Amino acid sequence: MPEKNIHQVHLGVNFLTPCNKFLQQNNSAEAHLEIKNVKERCMAMLEEALSQVTYRLPSARDTFESLSKLSPVIILNQISRPIFSELPFIHQAGNNVSKIEEQYRQISFVDWKEEAPFKKDGLPVDTEQFWIGVLQHKAFKELATFALTCLITPVGNAVVERIFSLVSSIKMKARSNAAESS
Repeated sequence: MPEKNIHQVHLGVNFLTPCNKFLQQNNSAEAHLEIKNVKERCMAMLEEALSQVTYRLPSARDTFESLSKLSPVIILNQISRPIFSELPFIHQAGNNVSKIEEQYRQISFVDWKEEAPFKKDGLPVDTEQFWIGVLQHKAFKELATFALTCLITPVGNAVVERIFSLVSSIKMKARSNAAESS
Protein backbone atom coordinates (compact mmCIF):
# COMPACT_ATOMS: atom_id res chain seq x y z
CA MET A 1 0.00 0.00 0.00
CA PRO A 2 1.52 3.35 -1.01
CA GLU A 3 2.32 5.72 1.83
CA LYS A 4 -0.09 8.65 2.04
CA ASN A 5 0.72 12.13 3.19
CA ILE A 6 -1.36 13.04 6.25
CA HIS A 7 -2.80 15.99 4.28
CA GLN A 8 -4.15 13.60 1.61
CA VAL A 9 -6.35 11.74 4.10
CA HIS A 10 -9.71 13.17 5.06
CA LEU A 11 -10.31 12.20 8.67
CA GLY A 12 -13.88 13.48 8.71
CA VAL A 13 -15.61 16.68 9.64
CA ASN A 14 -16.38 15.43 13.17
CA PHE A 15 -12.64 15.11 13.72
CA LEU A 16 -11.42 18.17 11.84
CA THR A 17 -13.89 20.65 13.37
CA PRO A 18 -12.63 20.20 16.97
CA CYS A 19 -9.05 20.24 15.68
CA ASN A 20 -9.60 23.56 13.92
CA LYS A 21 -11.38 24.96 16.98
CA PHE A 22 -8.44 23.87 19.18
CA LEU A 23 -6.00 25.55 16.78
CA GLN A 24 -8.04 28.77 16.77
CA GLN A 25 -7.97 28.85 20.56
CA ASN A 26 -4.31 27.82 20.84
CA ASN A 27 -2.57 29.17 17.78
CA SER A 28 0.94 28.13 18.71
CA ALA A 29 3.61 25.86 17.26
CA GLU A 30 2.98 23.40 20.10
CA ALA A 31 -0.75 23.23 19.29
CA HIS A 32 -0.03 22.59 15.59
CA LEU A 33 2.47 19.89 16.53
CA GLU A 34 -0.04 18.28 18.91
CA ILE A 35 -2.74 18.18 16.20
CA LYS A 36 -0.21 16.82 13.71
CA ASN A 37 0.73 14.05 16.17
CA VAL A 38 -2.92 13.14 16.75
CA LYS A 39 -3.54 13.02 12.98
CA GLU A 40 -0.49 10.80 12.50
CA ARG A 41 -1.70 8.43 15.24
CA CYS A 42 -5.14 8.32 13.61
CA MET A 43 -3.51 7.60 10.26
CA ALA A 44 -1.44 4.79 11.79
CA MET A 45 -4.55 3.33 13.42
CA LEU A 46 -6.49 3.43 10.14
CA GLU A 47 -3.59 1.78 8.29
CA GLU A 48 -3.43 -0.95 10.95
CA ALA A 49 -7.22 -1.49 10.77
CA LEU A 50 -6.98 -1.81 6.99
CA SER A 51 -4.08 -4.20 7.33
CA GLN A 52 -6.00 -6.35 9.83
CA VAL A 53 -9.15 -6.43 7.67
CA THR A 54 -7.10 -7.37 4.61
CA TYR A 55 -5.25 -10.07 6.57
CA ARG A 56 -8.32 -11.55 8.25
CA LEU A 57 -10.79 -11.48 5.37
CA PRO A 58 -9.10 -12.92 2.28
CA SER A 59 -11.55 -15.82 2.10
CA ALA A 60 -14.57 -13.52 2.40
CA ARG A 61 -13.14 -11.24 -0.28
CA ASP A 62 -12.62 -14.26 -2.54
CA THR A 63 -16.18 -15.40 -1.80
CA PHE A 64 -17.63 -12.05 -2.81
CA GLU A 65 -15.56 -12.05 -5.99
CA SER A 66 -16.75 -15.55 -6.85
CA LEU A 67 -20.38 -14.57 -6.17
CA SER A 68 -20.06 -11.86 -8.80
CA LYS A 69 -19.76 -14.70 -11.34
CA LEU A 70 -23.50 -15.28 -10.84
CA SER A 71 -24.30 -11.84 -12.27
CA PRO A 72 -26.54 -12.00 -15.36
CA VAL A 73 -24.04 -9.90 -17.29
CA ILE A 74 -21.36 -12.55 -16.68
CA ILE A 75 -23.51 -15.70 -16.77
CA LEU A 76 -25.15 -14.85 -20.10
CA ASN A 77 -21.93 -13.87 -21.85
CA GLN A 78 -21.22 -16.81 -24.18
CA ILE A 79 -17.61 -15.78 -24.70
CA SER A 80 -16.17 -14.83 -21.32
CA ARG A 81 -18.37 -16.54 -18.77
CA PRO A 82 -16.62 -18.79 -16.26
CA ILE A 83 -16.60 -22.54 -16.61
CA PHE A 84 -19.00 -24.34 -14.28
CA SER A 85 -16.29 -25.49 -11.86
CA GLU A 86 -15.32 -21.82 -11.24
CA LEU A 87 -18.76 -20.96 -9.84
CA PRO A 88 -19.00 -20.44 -6.07
CA PHE A 89 -20.18 -23.06 -3.61
CA ILE A 90 -20.31 -25.99 -6.04
CA HIS A 91 -20.68 -28.20 -2.96
CA GLN A 92 -24.16 -26.66 -2.51
CA ALA A 93 -25.26 -28.43 -5.70
CA GLY A 94 -25.27 -31.78 -3.88
CA ASN A 95 -26.66 -34.66 -5.94
CA ASN A 96 -27.96 -32.26 -8.61
CA VAL A 97 -24.50 -31.19 -9.76
CA SER A 98 -24.78 -32.88 -13.20
CA LYS A 99 -28.24 -31.45 -13.85
CA ILE A 100 -27.17 -27.98 -12.70
CA GLU A 101 -24.05 -28.11 -14.87
CA GLU A 102 -26.15 -29.06 -17.92
CA GLN A 103 -28.56 -26.21 -17.23
CA TYR A 104 -25.57 -23.87 -16.86
CA ARG A 105 -24.38 -24.90 -20.32
CA GLN A 106 -27.81 -24.14 -21.77
CA ILE A 107 -28.69 -20.89 -20.00
CA SER A 108 -26.80 -18.58 -22.36
CA PHE A 109 -28.74 -19.92 -25.37
CA VAL A 110 -32.09 -18.60 -24.12
CA ASP A 111 -33.18 -15.12 -25.18
CA TRP A 112 -34.09 -14.05 -21.65
CA LYS A 113 -35.46 -10.68 -22.75
CA GLU A 114 -38.30 -12.59 -24.42
CA GLU A 115 -39.09 -14.80 -21.40
CA ALA A 116 -42.19 -13.98 -19.34
CA PRO A 117 -40.50 -12.70 -16.15
CA PHE A 118 -38.38 -10.20 -18.10
CA LYS A 119 -40.61 -9.27 -21.06
CA LYS A 120 -42.21 -6.23 -19.43
CA ASP A 121 -39.22 -4.56 -17.70
CA GLY A 122 -36.32 -6.16 -19.55
CA LEU A 123 -33.42 -8.14 -18.17
CA PRO A 124 -32.54 -7.01 -14.62
CA VAL A 125 -29.00 -6.04 -13.76
CA ASP A 126 -29.62 -7.12 -10.17
CA THR A 127 -28.33 -10.66 -9.72
CA GLU A 128 -30.99 -11.75 -7.24
CA GLN A 129 -33.86 -10.44 -9.40
CA PHE A 130 -32.41 -12.22 -12.42
CA TRP A 131 -32.27 -15.59 -10.66
CA ILE A 132 -35.75 -15.15 -9.20
CA GLY A 133 -36.97 -14.68 -12.79
CA VAL A 134 -34.98 -17.69 -14.03
CA LEU A 135 -36.55 -19.78 -11.26
CA GLN A 136 -39.89 -19.39 -13.05
CA HIS A 137 -38.50 -21.20 -16.12
CA LYS A 138 -39.07 -24.97 -15.75
CA ALA A 139 -35.88 -25.93 -17.58
CA PHE A 140 -33.62 -23.97 -15.18
CA LYS A 141 -35.21 -24.52 -11.75
CA GLU A 142 -32.24 -26.41 -10.26
CA LEU A 143 -29.68 -23.91 -11.56
CA ALA A 144 -31.71 -20.94 -10.30
CA THR A 145 -32.22 -22.60 -6.91
CA PHE A 146 -28.48 -23.28 -6.71
CA ALA A 147 -27.64 -19.65 -7.61
CA LEU A 148 -30.12 -18.24 -5.09
CA THR A 149 -28.77 -20.58 -2.41
CA CYS A 150 -25.26 -19.27 -3.12
CA LEU A 151 -26.47 -15.68 -2.88
CA ILE A 152 -28.09 -16.20 0.53
CA THR A 153 -25.22 -18.15 2.06
CA PRO A 154 -23.92 -15.93 4.87
CA VAL A 155 -20.34 -14.77 4.89
CA GLY A 156 -19.02 -14.26 8.41
CA ASN A 157 -18.40 -10.66 9.38
CA ALA A 158 -17.69 -10.94 13.10
CA VAL A 159 -14.05 -9.98 12.61
CA VAL A 160 -14.96 -6.83 10.71
CA GLU A 161 -17.54 -5.88 13.34
CA ARG A 162 -14.92 -6.28 16.08
CA ILE A 163 -12.46 -4.09 14.17
CA PHE A 164 -15.04 -1.34 13.62
CA SER A 165 -16.03 -1.57 17.28
CA LEU A 166 -12.38 -1.19 18.26
CA VAL A 167 -11.92 1.74 15.87
CA SER A 168 -15.04 3.44 17.28
CA SER A 169 -13.81 2.87 20.81
CA ILE A 170 -10.39 4.33 20.00
CA LYS A 171 -11.96 7.32 18.26
CA MET A 172 -14.20 8.00 21.26
CA LYS A 173 -11.24 7.79 23.66
CA ALA A 174 -9.22 10.10 21.40
CA ARG A 175 -12.09 12.61 21.31
CA SER A 176 -12.46 12.44 25.08
CA ASN A 177 -8.73 13.00 25.56
CA ALA A 178 -8.73 15.86 23.04
CA ALA A 179 -11.74 17.48 24.78
CA GLU A 180 -10.09 17.15 28.22
CA SER A 181 -6.84 18.72 27.03
CA SER A 182 -8.56 21.74 25.45
